[in-house]
Amino acid sequence: MPASPAAVLFDAADTLFHNRGLADLFDGWERDGDPRLTRACLDAAIRTVGGRGLWPADSATGSQRRAAWTDFYRLAFLEAGHPPPAAAAYAADCAGQVVDPAAYRLFGDVPEVLDALDAQGLPLGIVSNFDPLIWPILDRLDLRRRFGAIVTSYDAGCYKPDPRIFRIATDRLGVPAEDVLFVGDSPYSDVGGAAAAGMTAVLVDRTGAHPDFAGPRVTDLRALLHHHPGAERG
Repeated sequence: MPASPAAVLFDAADTLFHNRGLADLFDGWERDGDPRLTRACLDAAIRTVGGRGLWPADSATGSQRRAAWTDFYRLAFLEAGHPPPAAAAYAADCAGQVVDPAAYRLFGDVPEVLDALDAQGLPLGIVSNFDPLIWPILDRLDLRRRFGAIVTSYDAGCYKPDPRIFRIATDRLGVPAEDVLFVGDSPYSDVGGAAAAGMTAVLVDRTGAHPDFAGPRVTDLRALLHHHPGAERG
């Protein structure tokens, strides 16, 4: 583990857990043989729409959340070349999975890593661009009790990579930022934001999506327990 941190902070989605229901939808569509429904095509469309600043804002209620994600995915399916009626239908299916706490699953390495860190007496926290949906997800996955600080963009009023959201977490844990390890799956929001806040930052790249990432990178959280992957610090 890098530099014997005094605390460890994690991103949430696609670091600790993932949406299995959404993945199953995408896998099923890819088997249909329509090139506009391949995972590569849909991922590219989602990145394009998100890159226009159209990611859904945090929502206070389930109905707002479903509407926002339906509209986002509708734009993504239109971007992928689907006609409006099909785009609307696919989008409704995707949004239904996003807003369902039961659709989320822990990654297999997470319990072992959290147990090991807890055994070392390290304070743990989460910093996530998430709205109140995170609470039923954490409860279903039995994660809430494991973390001494859980900071969401909804509560903080700012989003990663803004350094302020990271500092709220370190303040709650009572640990200086320079003594904290942050682990997340986004080079920009997680590694970049944590480094800007003065933390050591490590990218978890489970699917090999960032082979050219120049900073410290692991493909399994258990690697943090067994060797020094390097460090990027602001």
